[in-house]
Amino acid sequence: GVVAAGAVAAVTVGLCAVTWPFVAPALRRHCLPYVPATPEQVGNVVRACSLRPGKCVDLGSGDGRLVIALAQEGH
Repeated sequence: GVVAAGAVAAVTVGLCAVTWPFVAPALRRHCLPYVPATPEQVGNVVRACSLRPGKCVDLGSGDGRLVIALAQEGH
């Protein structure tokens, strides 16, 4: 009984700890505004990506201007 209750409690705490970062933003009272990257910031990212070989990956959380700029540069 006590061991089972402890195991259930541990699993519950673990699930809460794992899921909290994904649930917390939905519980905010104020939504954060979308602020697009400036042309200067896009240029900085393109220059930084040009310094190393390999593929670039975008998380897809914006309007795609970084992906477009990187594709135009041949990345």
